[in-house]
Amino acid sequence: MGLSYLKFKEYVNGREFGNYRKYIPILDSFNEFYEESELKYFYPRNIFNNKPEEFIFFLEEGYVLISFYNDQLEIEHNNCKIIKKTLKYPTNNYGINELALSFDNGKKIILKNLDDSNENWHEEYTSTIRQLYKKL
Repeated sequence: MGLSYLKFKEYVNGREFGNYRKYIPILDSFNEFYEESELKYFYPRNIFNNKPEEFIFFLEEGYVLISFYNDQLEIEHNNCKIIKKTLKYPTNNYGINELALSFDNGKKIILKNLDDSNENWHEEYTSTIRQLYKKL
């Protein structure tokens, strides 16, 4: 399995990320407004590349998106249900794995292993995307 919320917390609290201080407010914000027991699945986007980070917390009834915006945290909670999910993956284990999630509120999330991470985390993100497809 990929980078779970518990593993992410462990890495941040253990200072295993070079930029660990940046991620402490993410953990604090989620824990201030939500119970960990509400969390169904976690997807950290772009923490291993140079793109803007997003943290997607999938809940039983929707998802929470936490991101950085002009030196502030932005928390977006969407109460919604998945109405369609599409998984695309190569016949061999190398290449882009993509999960597209469509919600009843008209929003769509597209997760891609290579775009959302880097070559060192390709396998973990592939695993995460496939687990998400099964669990959501």
